Amino acid sequence: MGVPKIKPQKMKHNLAALLCLAGAIPFSQTYSQRTSGDAVDLDEVQLRGDEDQSSDFFLEPSFNSKLLASWDQLPRSLEIVTAEQFEEFGATNLQETLNYTTGVFSGPFGLDTRVDSFRIRGITPEQYQDGFKANYGFYNQARTEIYAVESVEVIKGPASALYGQGALGGIINTNLKRPKSVVSREIDIQVGSHDRYQLGIDLTGPANEDASLFYRLVAMTRESDTEVDYVSDDAVMVMPSITWQPGERTRFTFLAKYQENDTGSTLQFIPDIDGAPGSYQ
Repeated sequence: MGVPKIKPQKMKHNLAALLCLAGAIPFSQTYSQRTSGDAVDLDEVQLRGDEDQSSDFFLEPSFNSKLLASWDQLPRSLEIVTAEQFEEFGATNLQETLNYTTGVFSGPFGLDTRVDSFRIRGITPEQYQDGFKANYGFYNQARTEIYAVESVEVIKGPASALYGQGALGGIINTNLKRPKSVVSREIDIQVGSHDRYQLGIDLTGPANEDASLFYRLVAMTRESDTEVDYVSDDAVMVMPSITWQPGERTRFTFLAKYQENDTGSTLQFIPDIDGAPGSYQ
C-alpha cells in the first residue's frame, strides 16, 4: 500500500495556518489577563433631545384631512406640501405642486387645462378638498386654483377607513386657506411665459377686539395663453371666509368660493372625417 504524496504548496498553506492559530491563542489570553484588572466603571450618561417642531418635517396634518394624530404618530405614509414650498419651485397648477413628492407621478398627460392628473404608486388617486370628495367623473369640474390652497396632503396607500370610497394607491387632499388670528396682507403679481399675467390678494386677521372673529379674503385674476395656440388659461377666483371661535375648543368657519375658468383643451385630438375640428371617435 503506497503512502500518499503531499504537494509542497498545500503543505506550506497548512503550516502557515497552524502557525497563525498558535500565535493567536497566547496573545488573546495575555490581552484578557492584562485588561481584566484595569477595568474602569464610567459614570452614567443620559442623552435627551427635543423635537424641532419648527421644521417642515414635523408639519401637523390639517383637521380637515381626518387625521387626528401628530405626523410622527400616524400609522401610514403621509407627505404635506405647504404653499410656501410649492411657491418656491414655481408651481402654477395643482399637479405641479407634487412634482417633488415621493411615490407620486405628477402630470402623466403633460400640460392639460381640463384636469389635474396624478398617479400614486402607479394608481390613479381620489382627490379631496377640505376632506370632501372633489372630483366626480373626469372632466366636469373646475381645476383647483393653487393660490387658494394652504397645503396639499398626500396619503399613500388605502384610506377607505377615513374617506369611504378610495383608491388603493392613496388620495390627495387639498386644504383651502382659512382665516388667521395674525394680521397679514399680501399682493401677488406674476408674469410668465405665454403672456401670463396674474394678480392676487390675500388679506386676513382678527375682526373684533377680543379676537374671537377672524376674516380672510383671497382673490385672484389671470389672463394667460398656453403653449398651444388659441387655447387660453384665463381665470377669476374670489374666496371670502370668516371664523368664529366662541371657546378654546369650538370654532365655526364659513367659507364661500366663486371661480370661473375660460380655457380649452391643450390635448389636441386628430379629427375624424365627418367630425368637427378637435373631435374624435
